[in-house]
Amino acid sequence: MIKAFNAEEQENKIFEKGVDRLYQNVKKSLTATALMTSSSTFLIGVATTGIMGIGGYYMMIGEMTTGDFLFFTLVLGFMIAPIVQMSNIGSQLTEALAGLDRTEELMNMATEEDDTNRTIALKTLKGDMVFNDVSFEYEAGKPVLHNISFKADSGSVIALVGSSGSENRPLQDYLRRS
Repeated sequence: MIKAFNAEEQENKIFEKGVDRLYQNVKKSLTATALMTSSSTFLIGVATTGIMGIGGYYMMIGEMTTGDFLFFTLVLGFMIAPIVQMSNIGSQLTEALAGLDRTEELMNMATEEDDTNRTIALKTLKGDMVFNDVSFEYEAGKPVLHNISFKADSGSVIALVGSSGSENRPLQDYLRRS
């Protein structure tokens, strides 16, 4: 369809915009994930270093035994695991919110049927339609139809197939009536 309507350049621009939006969403998500993970790892490292330093100090002045210190370190390890899990949940939440932004963007898009500038209400049509020497182009200098002529009888269905969906036969071979 894109080739038939000579719309490759337009579709490439639309695709590039979509890829850029996807890149920006992924970049935003990964940046937030890296920030949260790095921050939690740093804070855990600082807390662990501080607690180990304080424990070592109390061992040196004799207020804490080696067993107490090892027990305290083990409990500290058990406390760190849930904190790391919570940071992972935050990362997953960030990714989910990025997906939600895209979903909201899609949901807020107006449908083509609602475009009042493109909607024309037609009354009942009667009779045959005749196309005499019809040409059409989406962009100046890039014609899509070249001097097409045919008659569409009332109640018939006409299918126009371009060269991309054919065996390069003359246009008359593509006019089908039912």
